[in-house]
Amino acid sequence: MTSWKDPNKSARYMFRHWPAWLVLATGCALAVTAIGAVGLVLTTRGALSHSARLVNGAAPQGPERSPHPLGEDHALALRDHGVPQAFTLLFYEEVGAPVRAETWTYYREGLEIDFVDGELQRERAINAASGEIVPAPYRPDQFAAFMSLPELLASAQINDYFVMPLEEELVAGGEIYYADEIMFGMKDGRLRYVQVLALEAQE
Repeated sequence: MTSWKDPNKSARYMFRHWPAWLVLATGCALAVTAIGAVGLVLTTRGALSHSARLVNGAAPQGPERSPHPLGEDHALALRDHGVPQAFTLLFYEEVGAPVRAETWTYYREGLEIDFVDGELQRERAINAASGEIVPAPYRPDQFAAFMSLPELLASAQINDYFVMPLEEELVAGGEIYYADEIMFGMKDGRLRYVQVLALEAQE
């Protein structure tokens, strides 16, 4: 049996502590709550449009690749802790410059690490998982700021996904996508938000 392991924790931290929020990220957090609770059923009124659809067999083109080079602080975290079991990425612009904000979560070790533009911001303790964590098939370096949907599908090797367009009044051109252990948001066809979800196997 599998269950969600607090998938909104990283997103909640980001909303409290980083500037320049995208409403798109809020929609993503709402969507994962709805999906985790009732499967692929839309229950968030006023945030999502009625044209949600399921796409099967997307057949991403190109080999799996790593479009984002990791920095020295990233490399140290990977050396000491390995690939994070869950992570959240937010891409936005500040004073005309792109910003990449990340939270890497290690539920087995009870640790979260924050980065901004590849530089370590802080480490903090969280509640460690009591059960076995199911590894997600993704890495942070598979996702680059403002990449297109075909680029993301090819990089992450995603074949099937569920897409929910946001209401124009909420985020014009915004869409939320959900696939195996991952959710991401795009605006005008460009990636703005990624949340990889940790699953905990329970007996």
